[in-house]
Amino acid sequence: MNNHREMSLSEGLAAAQEWWRGVGVEYDYCDEAKPWLKEKEVEAAPAPRSVAKVEDAPPPEPAKPAIQSEDLPKDLGAFHQWWCDQANAIPGATGRRLAPRGDVGAQLMVIVPSPEMQDRSQLLEGAQGVLVANILRALNIAQSDSYLASALPGAMAEPDWNDLHRQGLGTVLAHHIGLAQPKRVLLLGRGLPLLLGHGADAAPENLVDIDSSAGKLPVLTSFAPDRLLGHARQRKLLWHRLLEWME
Repeated sequence: MNNHREMSLSEGLAAAQEWWRGVGVEYDYCDEAKPWLKEKEVEAAPAPRSVAKVEDAPPPEPAKPAIQSEDLPKDLGAFHQWWCDQANAIPGATGRRLAPRGDVGAQLMVIVPSPEMQDRSQLLEGAQGVLVANILRALNIAQSDSYLASALPGAMAEPDWNDLHRQGLGTVLAHHIGLAQPKRVLLLGRGLPLLLGHGADAAPENLVDIDSSAGKLPVLTSFAPDRLLGHARQRKLLWHRLLEWME
């Protein structure tokens, strides 16, 4: 006896779909897979923000030196007056200002870093001046045939020569030498060659001449007078170098 009820077409189709779903088949496989059940939409990632390119700032222009050569006096007498004027723009000038000593065309121009703290009425009237006078006497150079000058018009304990050169002090010194027109130049200070364009990495002794408005001048460099006064060996070495240089 057959007790099974015949299913309608719609009931059979529903049963078939339920069976396929139960065994995990959700796609109609053909050349391209297609989902039978609706999938959850995936939100698209936001587009990356464009970042504006930052242009590199141009390097700052170097500061203009406080003193230009065209602003300096054109004769030695006027330069001496300008040198002692507290209103001029010489960088690093502090304390009492003292004028150079000597005339145009001296046999030897001696340049020290700055006046002594003890100098009152004139440049190099203290112990350092005695040392310079002894050097001139040993070389048989009369005081009247020498020119004594300083790179700074006022006393300064520890000058920063690199910074002073950037401010224009080297321009002043070179102009001063050109106005004095000596036959030779003795630099008593290891930092002084920097003012005349000598490389910071080069030994000061390697500076043997300089160009000036008076032409090429022979140069000898040694330690500052205060260092020479405290070191007999350095004084002896300077003396031998002076003898060779003057010959």
